[in-house]
Amino acid sequence: MRTTYYHSGFEASERFLEMSWNSQSKSLSLFIAIAEALEDVVCKLFFVIHRVSNSKRQGLNSQEFDGFYDRNSDMYTLNTLTSLKKLDLSWNSFSDGLPEVVCQLNSLESLDLYGCRLAGLPTTVGKLKMLKHLYLNSNKFHELPSQIGELKELVTLNLSNNYTLMALSAQILSLKNLQDLQLERCESLQSPPKNVTRQGLPAIQQYYKDLAGGKEKLLSATVAIIGKSKSGKTSLIKTMQKGSRILTGSFGSAEQISTKVFNFEKVPFGERSLYFIDFGGQEIYHHAYRLTLRENCIPVVVVNMHMFVEESDRVGPKDSVRALFFDWIAHLYLAHPNMLLPALVLTHKDLFDEEKFVAEKMKLLLCCNKVLDEIRDEENRFEGANFCHIKSFEAETDMFTPEWIFEVGHDYSDEFTRLRDQLLEQSQRYVTEVPRLWKQVEDVMSTLKSDFTTFESLLDKVHESHGVVKEQLTVIIKYLHLSGKLLWYNDIEGLDQHVFHKISAVTTLLNVLYDHECDSKWDKRRENFKRCKVQTMYLLEEEFEESVRQFKATGVISLVLLAYLIKNETAFIEDDEQRVALAILSKFRILFGSLSTVDAKFIIPHFAQGFQSTLPTTKLDLQFQTDILCKGLALPQYVFHELTVRLLELYSDLYNTPIVHHNGVSIAVDKSRVHFTHDAKAGKITATVAFNVEEFHEAWNNLRETVNVAIKHLRGTWRATPLVCIFYCAHCRLTSQQHPEKVINPSWSLLSRAQPDPKGIKMRDVVCAGESVSSVFKFPMSGIIQPCTTSSCPSAFNGSPDLIGSSFVDVCKAIADDSPTYTNKTEIKDLFHNTDAAST
Repeated sequence: MRTTYYHSGFEASERFLEMSWNSQSKSLSLFIAIAEALEDVVCKLFFVIHRVSNSKRQGLNSQEFDGFYDRNSDMYTLNTLTSLKKLDLSWNSFSDGLPEVVCQLNSLESLDLYGCRLAGLPTTVGKLKMLKHLYLNSNKFHELPSQIGELKELVTLNLSNNYTLMALSAQILSLKNLQDLQLERCESLQSPPKNVTRQGLPAIQQYYKDLAGGKEKLLSATVAIIGKSKSGKTSLIKTMQKGSRILTGSFGSAEQISTKVFNFEKVPFGERSLYFIDFGGQEIYHHAYRLTLRENCIPVVVVNMHMFVEESDRVGPKDSVRALFFDWIAHLYLAHPNMLLPALVLTHKDLFDEEKFVAEKMKLLLCCNKVLDEIRDEENRFEGANFCHIKSFEAETDMFTPEWIFEVGHDYSDEFTRLRDQLLEQSQRYVTEVPRLWKQVEDVMSTLKSDFTTFESLLDKVHESHGVVKEQLTVIIKYLHLSGKLLWYNDIEGLDQHVFHKISAVTTLLNVLYDHECDSKWDKRRENFKRCKVQTMYLLEEEFEESVRQFKATGVISLVLLAYLIKNETAFIEDDEQRVALAILSKFRILFGSLSTVDAKFIIPHFAQGFQSTLPTTKLDLQFQTDILCKGLALPQYVFHELTVRLLELYSDLYNTPIVHHNGVSIAVDKSRVHFTHDAKAGKITATVAFNVEEFHEAWNNLRETVNVAIKHLRGTWRATPLVCIFYCAHCRLTSQQHPEKVINPSWSLLSRAQPDPKGIKMRDVVCAGESVSSVFKFPMSGIIQPCTTSSCPSAFNGSPDLIGSSFVDVCKAIADDSPTYTNKTEIKDLFHNTDAAST
């Protein structure tokens, strides 16, 4: 048993270590007191240790030592503890190296060196033959110490938070018993590549096995060109391809190009080449960004300066900067917060005289810095919250440095050469060393004629040509997927057996539904329509027209129409391939279905019509309400549509027909109704549950589940979005207050578990005394909940407002119990609308 006391600053801290010594059935407890100040100026701590005489220490067995070590003290020496099993030396400063005495503890099974400022280990560490658990996290290692390969019994190796760690080694293969290797936040790690380490220990081991057969250096970077339509993105890429100015936009060129979804373009720069991704500039194509955007992307934002001036006159320069710049980089940085800052290309310079251009450029850069400062301030207000800060935004510097700003006009200039050189230099950060075999597998896939293949057929091909087995191919394909070179969703049933080695197969599929020229596209489809058999059914012209009309009016598309479009406009021609296509659209939560068992249909929230608002409080329905606020960079619109689909999936077994709007969904769940609305521009999500008093418990659970699912979905991909979860006081809403208090009660205490459940209401699962918020909700609540200190709400409980007012609970209990205290339920319900009565 041990008790530890901590005091910060220069105060003393005592640690007590109780050791049992068993010799001839006798127990001995000896005490040693050491009060030497440690070298660390930030936190000087002292410790007290129970002492045994040197003559008795040899008999200690199965002991733990947890304390600070003083190499200069002759009062205590570790080398006498020959039977010590567990040693915790965390937070000691061993910048000069780990004392050799530690390596003499031959019985040691667990060694914790967390935060000890170590850059290496003694050569004698291999003597710890019994060591099973080694914690080296938060140190200063540059590479994996070779001596670790001698620790054959090692089961756990924690190297996380070693920000300077650049490489592991093949010594990992010597650790046959290793089961847990932790490498979180090793930001400098290059070997193995991050897209290998993210797959876990088996992939790392496979990497080093394959590396023994030869290795190659590969450039894994891609250049992501983003920006609004008509900004000059495609012209920029084609100019760099040709080495002369190519214009594809509105400057009198016969070549009018408008990118749909995105295009891959290979741009040769002498002996080297870079792959450019030309993203479509309309919001409707935002869904496709996540297909290829990875942290190895070099972002380039293209801004049409003429468009900036027009937008500034219309909405103001700061909002113009948000619309033309920040709303586009949000796709990159919210999902990949470690991505580098983007290059800025300012186009259409020839439309201004020099003085005017410089003035507008300075205005744009100034507004960029102002918006960036606002984002930083907002993130700082949520310090400690569970989200990832955008690494490039953390430094208190300007958004752009002069060397990363490029100004181009109609003619070819040195700016294009300068941009090329900067991109080539930046791309060297993403040169990775991979086994030669992996490159050979990638080359085999490049020879395939089809757009996608099955995993098994690819395995047969590479096994025959290169002897690759299933475990190897799994790691290789996942590495290429994480690098943005292909798509493989091995964790999704229905997609796990298909490898999309040409991403264009999926972009073409998305273009079936998403097209900025939607109306003209439907007109062409009508003109070219031919009677066709799809999914064992024939689609006639009359049915085609009716299905199109319904889709445009409601966002609901029939299976037969969707299958017809997929068959005629994509590479998914056969029936089984069409099912794969539907699985892809479902995976991206673009659609949900089938909504009917008789006539299979799918709802696509992006195309749903109409808008809904939360229902007002009425005497018939009680309500719970929660707001989720998405701070920082603005989330893309499609994220909120994905949440609509996620809610439909959550309640798919409990409802009949939901009402889907463009900004949310209303779902009847049992006897309550869940309303889910979103406002993408405001970054606000509102979940409301309306119910009768008898469904109190079910309604509360529905609200909890709705909020849990929304938070989990947002955190799963958009890691750099600060989230604030605000619950409206149920009592205030039910007393018809126009502006109900927004409250969170951290103690979460309303009713004791000892209280019996009232009739018809299972209060026990709703709240309980002393229960933490985190235990009630499935997601970690640290930093999410915005506490409220107001005490004006009539539902105040022990001096602070409760989430669900005790007076409200009392009335619910009375109604459910049909309490004789009240003459009728109408009278009881009236109490909800009488503040004075309810508060008493």
